[in-house]
Amino acid sequence: MLFCMMTFAASDSVTAQNIKFTPEGGGKYIYCNNEEAIWRRDLSDDSNPNPSYIMNNDDLAAGKYSMFVSHLNHTELQNSDGSMKEMGFDIELDAQFVAKEDSTVVITAVGFEAQRLETFRSGDKILKLQSSADFFNAWSDYMQVPMLTERSDEKCEPHEFTPVTVELKKGEKMWLSKYISNYSTVAFLKPVFLMSDFEIKQGKVDVNIAALKSDGILGDRSHHCDNAKRGVYYRDRQYKGIADTLPAVNTDLSYSINDKITAGTLLPVKVYNQYIPEGSVVTKWMTNINPQEDIWSRPSCTESDMLSFKYFDPEKLSFYGSNVADAQKDQYWVFDDFHSDTKDSAGGIPNYPLTIGKDNRGSGCNLGNYGVSVNYHVTINNTGDKTRYLYYKLSSSSPNYVTVKDENGNVINGYAVRKNPYETKSEKVMACVKLPAKTTSKFTIEQILPANFPGGMGNSFEINDEETKLEFYPQSMTKVDETLKSTGREYYAWFGGELYFSSDGDDWIKQGISEDAKEIFDGNWDRYEIKYLDGVYTARWCDYDNSPYFYEIAPKLFNRVYFFDEGFNLKATHYYKDYPSDTYLKDGKIITTVGDRSYATSQPDLQKTISVVCNDKYIDFDVAPIIKDGRTLVPLRLFFESIGAKVDWDADKRTVKVTSGSDVIEFAIDSKTALVNGVEKSMDVPAQLYNARTLIPLRFMSEALGYSVDWDDLTKTITISTKMAETENK
Repeated sequence: MLFCMMTFAASDSVTAQNIKFTPEGGGKYIYCNNEEAIWRRDLSDDSNPNPSYIMNNDDLAAGKYSMFVSHLNHTELQNSDGSMKEMGFDIELDAQFVAKEDSTVVITAVGFEAQRLETFRSGDKILKLQSSADFFNAWSDYMQVPMLTERSDEKCEPHEFTPVTVELKKGEKMWLSKYISNYSTVAFLKPVFLMSDFEIKQGKVDVNIAALKSDGILGDRSHHCDNAKRGVYYRDRQYKGIADTLPAVNTDLSYSINDKITAGTLLPVKVYNQYIPEGSVVTKWMTNINPQEDIWSRPSCTESDMLSFKYFDPEKLSFYGSNVADAQKDQYWVFDDFHSDTKDSAGGIPNYPLTIGKDNRGSGCNLGNYGVSVNYHVTINNTGDKTRYLYYKLSSSSPNYVTVKDENGNVINGYAVRKNPYETKSEKVMACVKLPAKTTSKFTIEQILPANFPGGMGNSFEINDEETKLEFYPQSMTKVDETLKSTGREYYAWFGGELYFSSDGDDWIKQGISEDAKEIFDGNWDRYEIKYLDGVYTARWCDYDNSPYFYEIAPKLFNRVYFFDEGFNLKATHYYKDYPSDTYLKDGKIITTVGDRSYATSQPDLQKTISVVCNDKYIDFDVAPIIKDGRTLVPLRLFFESIGAKVDWDADKRTVKVTSGSDVIEFAIDSKTALVNGVEKSMDVPAQLYNARTLIPLRFMSEALGYSVDWDDLTKTITISTKMAETENK
């Protein structure tokens, strides 16, 4: 707030320059981030009963286009309360080109990245890290410049791309993925970014954004439905549409400085927006934000850097009120600083125009100017006798990309700088330009905000006497090539939903798997780590390793290890109270690492186990629960003590007395009859001895004490709520 409110009068010796951004023009910008989440209803293949595109761009004529597409894989199924009842699967995100007439399309740039788990070696340590959600590798490829991260050792070199010319006859189709060398599937709950520059040299083309369930064959489009319905606008504060310009805006700033300008002087600018049409002089200004949506930025917001998008969606007509005349209706959503993004209003007009006379927070477009190059073309005449330096400072919590170009558009230093994404919001020097004495310097500073991060960038130019060097750390880690995955005995790979083994990585033999295994791996084949340990194959979900932001969902959905025999028949499934991070062999036993604990399993003891949660806490049994005659039995003493009950054991009579408050349960081992508060009750399964422990039927004993018992088949978890917990929740 304080940053945004800082305004100053122009310095006597430096005249404030107007900041009025002008769109680049020269083509069109296709942007798609709506819906941000890709649900099963958004898939265009035959796995969806009602196939749908995500976005449709019709009848694109000859011209240049830039296209940025950003989404999250949310193909899970949810209960009415938002909890997950079925996990999702791998998808593929792609752009389909359909020729409406004979057409020539030239693909001039591509960038693609799906967030993934990567393995690195640091000294003698092996580390697993998730790639960043800002997709700086894709941006490096797209921009064709190296990307260095300030105050970090993260850097990337672009993959060289040669433009591709594609001739399409009327009615022919092509998919952009064919021309992306690092194209991949998108894992469940992870984001993906697809970008491309292309030129339609002649003809007319539809460009449709689609997502498909992976069938295990990368790039297979045989299941895509060409008659999929149009992609409609869902209000989720993210947008899609076409802007009548390429994704760049420009402003010219010209200053004259001399030796009297003290070090640390901020160069003033004059900003304009709909709240201050007369302009306001500031030394720190905001870009990448809508002043209608953010009141704190209004005194210093440039606003003119924001683009306007339109999306054709006939469904918009269904949101108009019955009292609205047909002449007032249209089929285009407009997303900019001057329209709401709502589907309805008091007047019955969706996407209605905004006014500055009311508070429009929550209704104004939550724009961030994502992917747009904000270009400052700067001319500074240093009339003094000493060399000075211009600092470009950026205040944000987002990993913006900054490049400095000479007056011919060449990147100075030969690389772009990425703001460190792992630090809290702070102001950083992102560029330092030398201003020689008695010289007029011309250069461009370009700033880009990638998707998946908040908009609202604080900017300033500062004159100084000393050069500052941006810090880049030497690389301390090397990426491990994981092209070939190993079980420890052989290499393995999935193709078309089938498992293949190889001893040398060249010759592959199909490995038959059971129906249980097919169901477990279906749609997520590459997300499991498979190991061969003493005649047993273990499989655990590994794609969220070292992923704190997946922590909430991981223990519930992926708290298990599957054990298969050599024919991949399921022998057992072991469930844990947290996400298993490793399996290995030690002293003849299979060890599973879960958090800071380890669990040992010998091959003869493999059995299906379940988890028990009481009042939101897992009960860590020393003997695993078992299922007998359809009933779950658990160790007696650990269970009752976990709910605060008193247990009395009569070894001679082999009887048990449990006291919990005013409730008393009495029963004998191997007897199907129990006394509950003096009343005789029948049990389906009696209490019994197993591995030197007394096991009791969990549901009967819990409900006998008046506790509620729920079974989650997805996670094989029994949840028990005691009377006290239920009362506290109420």
